This record gives sequence, structure tokens and C-alpha cells, in this order.
Amino acid sequence: LFRLRAAGRDIVEAIKDTKHMHKNLKQYVISDNKDIRAEYNSIRVQLGGVLRRLAEARNEPDDPTTVLSLDSIRLEMEENDSTANGILEMLIRENRITAPMATSLMNDYAYAYDVAKNLVQLGEVLFASRDPKHRAIDQELSLDEDEIEQTATKEPVNERASDE
Repeated sequence: LFRLRAAGRDIVEAIKDTKHMHKNLKQYVISDNKDIRAEYNSIRVQLGGVLRRLAEARNEPDDPTTVLSLDSIRLEMEENDSTANGILEMLIRENRITAPMATSLMNDYAYAYDVAKNLVQLGEVLFASRDPKHRAIDQELSLDEDEIEQTATKEPVNERASDE
């Protein structure tokens, strides 16, 4: 019951964050500035991909690779962070976007990340195995936040020997 409540909270948070992004998405997706338009289209594509992958996971209820699929979504979110990968900095430095555009984009990257994270957490609850043994295995197989970040930044992942 607690996990379902948490899943409900995750979907509410995802909806709120989407609402915050909506105004800028509407404005910048039709902007004359091709760079800002491309970045906002990238956000849309990423979120659409998350929804598509969650739908696929839903259609494979007892597939043991579902947890790995959700991890791959989390990893892609980290890798596609335009703030971390330098795209935003380059656009600002080369005066290809204005300061207000950059501020909006930074905020909306964060909102998009949070939306995707909440949707993945929702998926982990809704699509998890009903069998407690399988659920424990799924949790052991899934990457934690540090492992996701280390993998996304290509840092070596430390062994979790202390956890065993």
C-alpha cells in the first residue's frame, strides 16, 4: 500500500513539473531561434521516449529485464542532460540563445529530468514483480543513483562489496 501511495505521489509530481514546463515548451517549440527550438524538441523527444518505454514495460508484465529497461531510461536521462554535457554552456557562450532563454531552458531541463525520474519510479512500483523474491532480485539488479551517475559520466563504478 505504501509503495502504491508513493507511486501516486510520483505521478502527481510528474504532472506538476509538466505543468511548469508547458508555457516555455509552447513558446520555444515554435520559436524562430533554431537552437532553442531544437533543445525544446529534444526535451519532448526524451519525455516521449520515457513514456514509450514505460508502455513497453507495462506490456511485458513478468519480463525480468523490465528493471534493466527502467535503469537504461535513468541512464539516458543522465547522459542527455544538456546542462552537464556542455550544450547549454556552448549556446550561451556563442550567443545563440538569450539569457532568458538559457534560464528557461535550465529550469525546464530540471523539470524534464524530474518528470522522467518520477515516471520511472512509478514504473518501478507498478511493473515490479508481485513475487517478493523476484522483487528483491529486481532491487538488487537495479542501479542506484550513484551507479547511474558514474556510468553516465563514464567513471568506474565501485564494487558494492560492503553492501553484501
